[in-house]
Amino acid sequence: MPTEVWLRTGPVSEALGVSVDTLRRRVKEKFLTEGTHWVRSGPSKTHMKLWNLHECRQVFGTWKAPKGG
Repeated sequence: MPTEVWLRTGPVSEALGVSVDTLRRRVKEKFLTEGTHWVRSGPSKTHMKLWNLHECRQVFGTWKAPKGG
């Protein structure tokens, strides 16, 4: 199992080769889910997101539709 690497939004978008807007869209479309692909650094919606680079790469590499409702 790879070591988990959690990055801020800017660095993860650069590492994935996608824009910050694309990350936001994929969250809204439920391709990237909280707890697996990203977490907030605090309880408020204004706290920054930290992204799991490996898990995000899995999604961007396969482009499978999200499961569930």
